[in-house]
Amino acid sequence: MIAILFVIGVFYYRSMDAWKGRLADMIAGFLVGCAVGNGIDRLVFGQVTDFIMSRSGRGILNLADYAINIGMIMLVLNMAVRFVKKRVCHAH
Repeated sequence: MIAILFVIGVFYYRSMDAWKGRLADMIAGFLVGCAVGNGIDRLVFGQVTDFIMSRSGRGILNLADYAINIGMIMLVLNMAVRFVKKRVCHAH
C-alpha cells in the first residue's frame, strides 16, 4: 500500500510544470522502479527479498534499495542546483 501511494506521489509531483526534463525522468524512473520492485516482492513473496551484501558489511540490500538511494541523491542534488540557480538569477 505504501509503495502504491509513493508511486502516485511521484507521478503527481512529475505532473507539476517545475519538474520536467531528462534528469527528472531518470529520478522518477529510479524512485518508481524501486517502489514497484519492492511492491511486487511484497505481493508475490510476502516480503522484500534482499540478496546483495553492502561493501561496508552493514547489511544486505537489493537492487531496489540501491535505486531508491540513487534516485534520492539525484533528487536532492537537482533541488540544490535549482535553488542555487534561482538565488543567483534573482541576485542579478
